[in-house]
Amino acid sequence: MNFKTKCRPILLLAGAGLLLGANAAQAIVMSSLSQTVVTAFVDVFPETTTDWSHTFCLPQFNPALGTLESVNILASQTMNMTGTIRNTSTRPQNFSLRAGSLLTVDLPGGFGFLQPSPLATAEVYQLPSGGVADYGPVSSTDTVSYAYTRPQDLDWFIGTGTFTLPGTTQTQEIILGGGGNIWARLNTVAGAAVEVQYTYRPSQSVPEATTFLDLSLLLLLPLGAGIWRKLARPATA
Repeated sequence: MNFKTKCRPILLLAGAGLLLGANAAQAIVMSSLSQTVVTAFVDVFPETTTDWSHTFCLPQFNPALGTLESVNILASQTMNMTGTIRNTSTRPQNFSLRAGSLLTVDLPGGFGFLQPSPLATAEVYQLPSGGVADYGPVSSTDTVSYAYTRPQDLDWFIGTGTFTLPGTTQTQEIILGGGGNIWARLNTVAGAAVEVQYTYRPSQSVPEATTFLDLSLLLLLPLGAGIWRKLARPATA
């Protein structure tokens, strides 16, 4: 994992289900100290012809927000594919083809990598010698994740900067049958997203809804009592 000072991730979730814009700098806490808050950021790479490489950039957890309890990193990939299949054998062939894209994202702290691997449903072919057929269009998505909970692992994510996760794709083909005489030309487009979710206990809180209600009642009681005394006072001629 490499640390940087600038990137433009999107803040997905902050506080109790509040959606903030991409320019939001910190979470808005709407819970008591007894509750945890989840803040999520995502870096999205748009659909592009494979194979490609991209460095995902995400913010560290700002310790001023509170005590970090866990970190969850998710890697997702969506792929769309079309192609042409040819039987190069001198005899008819029965076979199936399943294809997709493998994304490898290196994890921080030497914990290996995440590999979302969307594979399309296998298509079955019966082609004569020299026969040609279309493959697709097919599409698929896949998401994998890894969670950090040990204090020594969480230290990687605490700070006010950003960290980077390199990712690369590789097209996959699985052909069953055909005697090794099947030629495939595939056109693959894939997009990806890497998300970090920080679960923490906030260092500050605001009064809960019941507290606001109690305060309102205390403020209204004197006013209500005054109105009641005025209504109950006998009318004078």
